[in-house]
Amino acid sequence: MNSSSNNQDIQHVLDNIGESIRDITPPPGLSGRIMQQIDNTDFTAFRKPLHLFSPKIVIPVCALIICIAGIAVIKNKFIGSKYDDYSVLMNNQITIDFVVSAGEANTVSLIGDFNDWDMDSCRLVKQDKGVWKTSLVLAPGRYQYQFVIDGKKYLPDPKAKEYVKDGYGNTNSVIEINKRRIIG
Repeated sequence: MNSSSNNQDIQHVLDNIGESIRDITPPPGLSGRIMQQIDNTDFTAFRKPLHLFSPKIVIPVCALIICIAGIAVIKNKFIGSKYDDYSVLMNNQITIDFVVSAGEANTVSLIGDFNDWDMDSCRLVKQDKGVWKTSLVLAPGRYQYQFVIDGKKYLPDPKAKEYVKDGYGNTNSVIEINKRRIIG
């Protein structure tokens, strides 16, 4: 049996079914009975306002809020940072705020591995009460750095958690950034 004869047989059966369906008429009074059922249906249950303070809504919402708060507390406790001023960016880089108190300084620079120890590439901005601040976007890694006051005085970061000797008689601050937290 070839496929064209199969197609012809199927088409013949479908034509017969189509002709049979055309001859079907609904029983008398069917549409009237359907309309009567619709008229007798009480639709007021569908018009009641949603009660926002019912236990079916309040309990799950409270449970969700408690779970979110618990996750936030756990995240801060176990994955949090030792460095106060940072925010994680989309591409795993982190914005770090470097802050130092430098009293009557005229200029403050930040030098380190991240800017090839270039004194002119990263100037801090003077804030209130002799505090100087700048922000850098850094990729995960370990960085050594110092502040330079008025182009002459080299100062390690007093907020750093780790320090190393630089081999030239100075002390460098160390900051280590990984994907989850900042160390140092």
